[in-house]
Amino acid sequence: MSKSNHYRLVSMIVVVVLILASVFLSGCLNDDGGTVGIPEGENPEGDIYEDHVEIFVPIMNTYEEPKQIVMKFEVGTEEGGRHSEMKYITLPEDSVDVYNQIVDIPENETPDFVDTEIIVWYEETKIVEVDGEYSEGNAALNATIANTKFESERVLVEFIVTTEEDIYSEIEELDVAKSSMEIYTEDVGIPPDEDPVSFDAQKI
Repeated sequence: MSKSNHYRLVSMIVVVVLILASVFLSGCLNDDGGTVGIPEGENPEGDIYEDHVEIFVPIMNTYEEPKQIVMKFEVGTEEGGRHSEMKYITLPEDSVDVYNQIVDIPENETPDFVDTEIIVWYEETKIVEVDGEYSEGNAALNATIANTKFESERVLVEFIVTTEEDIYSEIEELDVAKSSMEIYTEDVGIPPDEDPVSFDAQKI
């Protein structure tokens, strides 16, 4: 093979790899002949009010069956604030529809941009948010778990409290309802002379 043909072959391989990478990173999940995501060239838009922004975004589902996702709608402000809401969405089969969500913002902040992101894809069970409260040697952890499957799912979750001195945890087996996004609570005991510095929960 001549050098020119060799360089031409290498260049073609590089182009193919770049095309595949761009498709993979395009923001849509595409397998088994179907696609879920924001159509190419589309972006979220927002209507601004005194204390909230209503965000609109088109989402497509080219499968011949419904799919479920969780979308995060976010507003960034000129003051550096970031405010968001999560929404559980059922996408009809073979559809492109516009979905909306209201995101509250402080009245003393000015919206700068809006953004959206699919944080739980279809047929997935995922912890999307964790917080906790502490009182007298006991921490109550709240884990928001989304299940975008059309069937219930049994999962093991480790609820974790970190203090400056140590890490404490409890493992709980949970039955997560089908097509749901719910809060699950677990108590984790820690020494009364230690204060929590973070709360976490992980599927195991």
